[in-house]
Amino acid sequence: MRRIKVAALTAAALLTAGAGVAVARNADSGAPVQGDRAVSKAAAPFQRTFGDLVTVAAGQIGNATVSCPAGTVSTGGGGVNVGLVAGADTGRSFIIASFGGTTGWQVTVRNTNTVQEGIRAFVVCTTP
Repeated sequence: MRRIKVAALTAAALLTAGAGVAVARNADSGAPVQGDRAVSKAAAPFQRTFGDLVTVAAGQIGNATVSCPAGTVSTGGGGVNVGLVAGADTGRSFIIASFGGTTGWQVTVRNTNTVQEGIRAFVVCTTP
């Protein structure tokens, strides 16, 4: 317990003094550590791609899909709401499903609004 207090006080003192940000390092290799895993020095080449805007009518359910560029695979994804009617109370579309495969992503939305709203799916891809 004493070592934790000393380390916390030392880090607080360094940050207060403007010494910069302390980075935890592996005692054996000196590599940066994040949580309980070593952090790779080379970042993976990820690319986020947005699909076409899909209009979802008031009170309806809609689907938006997007595919990864050729030669890449999906690692995750999601969707974003897009207000289409100026001045309307927007943001009342709710994602009810969000899933992907090896090469793309699909989002299903329920529009509970009284006006049409838009949805765009996005996928995060990387080179295998």
